[in-house]
Amino acid sequence: MTDWVAKAWRMLRALETRTAPRKRGKLDRAMGAPATKPTMSEARRRYLDDPRRMEIHRGLARAAPSASPEHNMTAVRLAAQLDGEARTGALAGWVFVMDVDIDFQLPTEEIRAPDVAGYRRERWLPEWRRSVPIPQPPNWLCEVWSPGNSPEDREDLMRVYFDASAVESVWTIDRALPALKVFRCGPTTWRREPVIDDLDVTFEASPFLGVELTLGMLLE
Repeated sequence: MTDWVAKAWRMLRALETRTAPRKRGKLDRAMGAPATKPTMSEARRRYLDDPRRMEIHRGLARAAPSASPEHNMTAVRLAAQLDGEARTGALAGWVFVMDVDIDFQLPTEEIRAPDVAGYRRERWLPEWRRSVPIPQPPNWLCEVWSPGNSPEDREDLMRVYFDASAVESVWTIDRALPALKVFRCGPTTWRREPVIDDLDVTFEASPFLGVELTLGMLLE
């Protein structure tokens, strides 16, 4: 083979090497850039590994407090009423879950378990039945306040729920007053609707207009 033919052959092979498609997982980043790989946060690792019931609060994992039986009974009655309407009545466009861990998808990790939460059916994915936590915030939720919830705790929870863009409205039930309060998301903060504090008066509340409830039924 003459020198010029050999030189041309080497140039052709070099050109083929430079223009060959890159393999997946190789050279997919700029030269000199360090390889990166998603890592699980320490808070989420502890949340998943700790045998106790955990939540993540402002990016830190902590044991979740236990609720009293009467607290749970109020949440159960509300969840049962709404779920029944979702299966047979006015709330066919909703899916409800109770005391389930939910990732509120905020920059500072927040995994909380509202007493009752509702998703519009078009946002609910069937695989979320097996997700821990559910990876998206709900459209509506209800918290039953316990005597151990300080004003600061309540304000902090309401801040988390407001910052999660999907949450349209929140109900809070305070057995000590007793009262049910309805909050709707406004431009900069929650807007509170009239307080429901009569145990025997039938009421309808946003976003479940058409569903009749009584505060006495929820608290009995």
